[in-house]
Amino acid sequence: MKLRKSVPGWDLPKRHEADLIKRFRKEGEIFLDIGAHVGTWTLHLAPYFMRVFAFEPHPAARETLTGNLEDNKIKNVSVIPHALTSYVGNVKLTVYDPPARTTILDVHPLTPIGRVGQIEVECTTLDFFVSTRLDENDVVSFIKIDAEGAEAEILKGASATFKRFQPCFCIETHSKELAELTAKELASIGIDPALVSRLKDTERVAYFVKAPP
Repeated sequence: MKLRKSVPGWDLPKRHEADLIKRFRKEGEIFLDIGAHVGTWTLHLAPYFMRVFAFEPHPAARETLTGNLEDNKIKNVSVIPHALTSYVGNVKLTVYDPPARTTILDVHPLTPIGRVGQIEVECTTLDFFVSTRLDENDVVSFIKIDAEGAEAEILKGASATFKRFQPCFCIETHSKELAELTAKELASIGIDPALVSRLKDTERVAYFVKAPP
């Protein structure tokens, strides 16, 4: 695999993510990669899906992601420049160095170090995107969300999508408080907790995983 290293924190992937990615190497129709960064998940899983939509609002990370796709001749991925949240419009993106910490929160939940400013980007909800970009017979098989603290907000705008497709998913959170908010939103959508594994559950990170059988 060819990788461009033009963005700090480009490493693809960290060991714990590599172990998670292996769980989702099953053939499916559509994969939604929310918080794609430079392609950690997209590059490894695109061969298993018919189509991938990779959401990345940070301009530098998105440019590297696009370059990684071109260099590896991956043709089934559409890169979406919008941030996802609970409404349609514009949102302030708090930019960090390295860009992997960039968030729609005022401060990253793990650290204020590396904050370099804010930019305004377009935002949408997952439900609006699905209703306007996908066809009636399309099927979302897998959703990955790693949005540096915005996971619960994204879920608020994604209930119709989760209810319609009942997809497999992997959601990363970055504090105990955000993990509990995410668990609450998943419950409000109607996700059966018995189907969800909560992995690497620490003060700093937790993963909510519904993997394929």
